[in-house]
Amino acid sequence: MPDAVGPAPSPLLQSMERNLHDHFAHLQRQLDGMLVDDRPDLLLVDSGLPTDTFNQVARARLSPSDANRRIHEAISHFGAAGRPFSWWVGPCSRPHDLPQRLLDAGLRPSESELAMALSLSDLPPPTPLPDGMTVRRAVTPEEVMDFASVVASFRSPLDSAVLTFYRRAAALLLRADCPMQLFVGYLREQAGSRAELIDGFTTSVRPELVEGPGQVLKQPLSTPAAPAAPAAPAAPAAPAAPAAPAAPAAPVAVSPPGKPVAVAEVFLTGETAGVYSVVTLPAYRGRGIGSALTHHALAHAQRAGSASVTLQASEAGRRVYTRLGFRPIGRFVEYQ
Repeated sequence: MPDAVGPAPSPLLQSMERNLHDHFAHLQRQLDGMLVDDRPDLLLVDSGLPTDTFNQVARARLSPSDANRRIHEAISHFGAAGRPFSWWVGPCSRPHDLPQRLLDAGLRPSESELAMALSLSDLPPPTPLPDGMTVRRAVTPEEVMDFASVVASFRSPLDSAVLTFYRRAAALLLRADCPMQLFVGYLREQAGSRAELIDGFTTSVRPELVEGPGQVLKQPLSTPAAPAAPAAPAAPAAPAAPAAPAAPAAPVAVSPPGKPVAVAEVFLTGETAGVYSVVTLPAYRGRGIGSALTHHALAHAQRAGSASVTLQASEAGRRVYTRLGFRPIGRFVEYQ
């Protein structure tokens, strides 16, 4: 069956797909028990976990004569393992009739996402963060798991395999040379609602005082009273009884930045960075939280030297990204 001839994908689309495919495989290549079968004609990534979030088939560059056999092999791999997966079809996928071949093999479209790109020279200035919001790059295991908790909550019921994946990957994600940069948007709740205890101080974590987690301003529980006026000399007193042992210090609260309500990730590869996992918890949407967090991630990519950023947008997210200056350049479809 000859392959139909179509327009060659633009260099930006090709760069976007390279970033996407590197993103699929980056952590799985380094984690025990996970498989990356990377061949010139196809990429298969199997995390060993029961979630299609981290099990993918992509970068199909199949010859028309061999495509059906390779499709059958990939589907059989996950079928034998009993794990779900997604097959990503993008503008660079080959053969051109791959979607029909996947349908014939029993897969069905599950999601369609718009490929969008932004030249970072056109990044608009930031808007003020919503009241009570703090944005942090995840640089501790706890912050990695805050990120994971929001991603896992994107599905109902919560996808516990996502939590397992990030727990296993945390050490890699916290390396200084990791190209995956995770960002968490926290929203301050009522005082004391997420308090922790620490040794005798109330620790206020304020964005203007924090360069990174753990670098905080400690302040005593109570404000010292003003010095009292000197007292008149007292008459000698009888010897006092031995003092009772001092009571233990009362527990004190450490205020975290708030509740994790939104996340975004930047994957840095050369001049084109990719934005992934942009999620805002449903109860907190419509407040500008997702837009503010995404802008923060884009500015980080710009400071890291990226010239452009790409992402895959749902219909719901398209308006947000358009306001940030993104333009459509293609489409991806996931098959399951």
